[in-house]
Amino acid sequence: MSINTEKQHITQKQLFERMKVIHNKIYHTGNNYIAIIKVDKGGLSWVEKVVPEDNMKELIGSLSAILYIFMMDDKEKFPQQYTGENHLCMGEDLTCSLFHRCDNKTTSEFLFVTKRKKPYPYSIEEVCKKFMIEPTKENQYKVKISIERRVHSYKARDDKKLRKCVTFETAKSLSEYKINTLYFDICGEDSELQKLHYLVGKNMSELNLEDTKILCDYINNNKRPVLLYKSPGDSRLLVCDLPIYDTVTYQDLIEILILCEPMCKYCSKYVTLMNDKYTDSRLTFDSIVPLYGHRKDNIQLCCSLCNSKKTFKNDLEL
Repeated sequence: MSINTEKQHITQKQLFERMKVIHNKIYHTGNNYIAIIKVDKGGLSWVEKVVPEDNMKELIGSLSAILYIFMMDDKEKFPQQYTGENHLCMGEDLTCSLFHRCDNKTTSEFLFVTKRKKPYPYSIEEVCKKFMIEPTKENQYKVKISIERRVHSYKARDDKKLRKCVTFETAKSLSEYKINTLYFDICGEDSELQKLHYLVGKNMSELNLEDTKILCDYINNNKRPVLLYKSPGDSRLLVCDLPIYDTVTYQDLIEILILCEPMCKYCSKYVTLMNDKYTDSRLTFDSIVPLYGHRKDNIQLCCSLCNSKKTFKNDLEL
């Protein structure tokens, strides 16, 4: 892939933001890279070779192009101090550098190099060791796939939950949807929700100002929505404001797995990461505040048994 390194209508702030994103992705590969970058006289750049070869080639090309732009700016503004090299260091542990090597009639050649001050701490191998799994290539692959599937599942759940959320204003027009306080309190443990039982079966347009305020206070105080039910598979979640979900990434889950103790936050029993069949001790990630979804600061390790007992259900196939 070739990248045009000529100055375009883009601010320095935008360049730095893009650099930050790419730097973070390179950091979380756990690898060090060395690449040969070519730039022609028209400012078009490309990666001729990169080691190791993986899916980062395009991003390395993009980062090299940005570093080249800054290098040419320095050459133009400070010709006497120009050294033919440019460094990017965003974080204490990884430095990315671009060095000018040589020129010929049609192109210039540069060397892109990364350097880590210490080994990458959040690897699949470390996850295996943390959960007493032999870190063979086969097991590392299985753990990697397991984490990727979880991320995909949590993203799908959060997206589904958001699609079901409605504000009070919108809910007033949904006359066929009735308030249901039973589904989220099957075990009768939510005393605050039980105070709303007198509203069961009503739609939002039937409520007076006092009832509306009581509903809103419950949602805000407990960080839980109230269910509006129409029929099986057709329900809505009443909220005061539409939530903004920032679902955990693959790397987020790896960091959590490594940094947290491998035990359930509720029963304190040890959880297992790899299970081909369902077991009560199988690892899950529970949303601490259900309304906030599976974001990094809102999930904790939980065994399957404790998660299944939670009063708020993530699966809303009602």
